[in-house]
Amino acid sequence: MLLSNDVTVLDIGSGKLMALAGKKTAKNIFNIRALAEAAYDGYQQGEWLSEESLFAALKKVLDGIKSETGKRVKKLYIGVPGEFSAVQCKSVSLNFGKTFRVSEEELERLYKKGDTFKKDPEYIAISWSAAYFTLDDKTKRIIEPVGLTAYKLTGLISYVLAERKFVNLFSDFLEKLGIKEIDFISTAWAETMSLFEAAQRDKYVLLADIGYMSTTVSQARGDGLTSIASFSLGGAHISGDIAEVLSIPFKTAEDIKEKVDLNLQFSSGEMYEAADKTKVAADITNEIVKARLEQMAEFLKRAIDKSELKCPSYVPLYLTGLGVSYIRGAKEFLAEKTGKNIEIVAPVAPGYNRPCRSSLISLLDVASNLDESKPKAEFFKDKLKRLLFGS
Repeated sequence: MLLSNDVTVLDIGSGKLMALAGKKTAKNIFNIRALAEAAYDGYQQGEWLSEESLFAALKKVLDGIKSETGKRVKKLYIGVPGEFSAVQCKSVSLNFGKTFRVSEEELERLYKKGDTFKKDPEYIAISWSAAYFTLDDKTKRIIEPVGLTAYKLTGLISYVLAERKFVNLFSDFLEKLGIKEIDFISTAWAETMSLFEAAQRDKYVLLADIGYMSTTVSQARGDGLTSIASFSLGGAHISGDIAEVLSIPFKTAEDIKEKVDLNLQFSSGEMYEAADKTKVAADITNEIVKARLEQMAEFLKRAIDKSELKCPSYVPLYLTGLGVSYIRGAKEFLAEKTGKNIEIVAPVAPGYNRPCRSSLISLLDVASNLDESKPKAEFFKDKLKRLLFGS
């Protein structure tokens, strides 16, 4: 059953919704109370393929949590996918007029000073955090300024934005389902905060979450996202290619994809065999997969180049998500085509330590911290009401 300090998060994949109830403890152990999932029509290029399908899946996962825990969800943390998100980084300064000891209150003033999105017709700022700070007019970059003295505080502040139509849609849905307390978390930001240690983030992190029908590439430094880019291309497109070219059912193609090994060189006549006994030529199948991965590599390079703040070329590209991370040889192929060192990353959580669980566990991790107390970096601004109405 749900305990009083448990939280419930909603992970919105491009082909499936997942709700998870539980808590991260002080010893970094995840206590999972319930997990529910439901397939739906998904989204492409920032548009829902069917809002009716989305609502039905949302109701199903929330009913599933209630069924497993015996309690109705009262508050929900919603992960905002990359296709409904944006990031703006701003250099924001406070001039104290005299030498002043920086406190949490000054940080909050700094963050709010740069928040110019209250009247933005398209986006709402759902979180803010800093990539780094500088004191006075010096160039030395500081991660933690609280307690230091300065007459001027400047921060490169990351404002993570969600589309207003996304926020409004889920607010309406959850009102119909009787849930009034909701908060929105950028899924990409949660992944960078949860999957990587602070010392690693301070030197830049580059992450690609390749999902079912969508991919998000995020770059982070310190506690802030410095860029986010998404494109509608994922693991389902590889399965679709296999199904179309080899004239087999999509479900069979999905099964075949799990057998693929790009590390091997196949001769004519060697086969992959699906669970339904369908056999396909292994060499041809590999070429089909490589063709789609080559396209993904081009999109990944464009997404990385899109960032205004360029991370050093030696920073690896971390790969996660359910789209291609489990395909044997895909990591090496993408590394060759992108020119980046690629590493697979997954949560450190027993039973959930797979790339396909990265977004789900990261959301629970961050939501647990937010639910405990207001974070010192003031990651979240206000409740949904204030976000929507500016009150």
